[in-house]
Amino acid sequence: MAYTNNTQMAAWIAPCNIGQVAAGSPLNQAYASQVSYLERSAAAGTMILQIPIVLPANAAYRVGAYLQSVDLVYKINTADATDFATVDLNKITVVPATGSNTTFSGASQTVSLDSTHNTAALRKIQGTHTMTVTPATPPWIDHDEQYVLACTIACAATTVLQVFGARANFTLRV
Repeated sequence: MAYTNNTQMAAWIAPCNIGQVAAGSPLNQAYASQVSYLERSAAAGTMILQIPIVLPANAAYRVGAYLQSVDLVYKINTADATDFATVDLNKITVVPATGSNTTFSGASQTVSLDSTHNTAALRKIQGTHTMTVTPATPPWIDHDEQYVLACTIACAATTVLQVFGARANFTLRV
């Protein structure tokens, strides 16, 4: 059986697909100059961005999507954030069962960040950012797994945060 093995695939994760757990001001849908984004108005508080990495999954060995990296595109305006403490790539395994016995388990994956975002001090400064998150052991996405990038950001009273989306970079083998 022959496979197609494309190592240059990417999937854009639009702002409307990004969730949040927020304290203080929430992220709201915004649109300006034909660009959609999420915006958090100036207010002190900590939030967790939750970015689902939706890629083709497969039960077969080394078939489907092989997650290489995720690029998060965001902008911090007006004032530096107080902190941008954590960047976690979480693997959630779903074990389906009949009735009410389906189980879920989560585990943080080891990642590295590009050199302009590898400390909280670099991630929280004003400006437009493209932060690349690379799994230490890139996974082939199995049919009973999902991945979520979770970023914890503490905003100062005058910090405005804009999130433009994310891009999952992967190999597709089918």
